[in-house]
Amino acid sequence: MNNEITTKVDRLISYLKQEDWAKIKELSRELDAPEKKVNRWVKVLSDSELVDKNYSFSGITFKASPNLGEK
Repeated sequence: MNNEITTKVDRLISYLKQEDWAKIKELSRELDAPEKKVNRWVKVLSDSELVDKNYSFSGITFKASPNLGEK
């Protein structure tokens, strides 16, 4: 039996580690969480340099930072 507790933020981090780049809408759908909440989680992770942010004409995308393994 696995006694490990997994939160949606844990799932967010795992998803970003697996995907190249993802938009908030995609993350929201994957996590079954409101976009506003996912945006806050990503902002905290980005401010902590655990998530990289990319700005383009198609919108803002995110991926796991190489720093994620260090913290």
